[in-house]
Amino acid sequence: DRAGMPAGCPVLAIAQELDDAEGPAHDFFVASHRELHVLLVSMVREAFPAGDLLDSTDPERITFALQASVLGAHQAWRIRRDPRAPAWAQDLFEAAIAPCRVGGHPK
Repeated sequence: DRAGMPAGCPVLAIAQELDDAEGPAHDFFVASHRELHVLLVSMVREAFPAGDLLDSTDPERITFALQASVLGAHQAWRIRRDPRAPAWAQDLFEAAIAPCRVGGHPK
């Protein structure tokens, strides 16, 4: 609802529908999901030359934390209508990335 999608996130709906399926629809969805993952990882990697993240930061782990917080917020909001979900998702992601920031300071 918050994003203007009264039926919820179409990506998560498709994931639920196709996760155990076989065939072209599943293969297309997996390929698209991998492309999104690669894009997010590359965006995290852009923070290294900018001096925002420590060299020891694992871009895959940060991407996982982002996706986990989004999924958790989606479920809390869509299933329980918990208005705290967006703030909790942001807090969860901030907690995951804070130790990786140069200087350890939140932005």
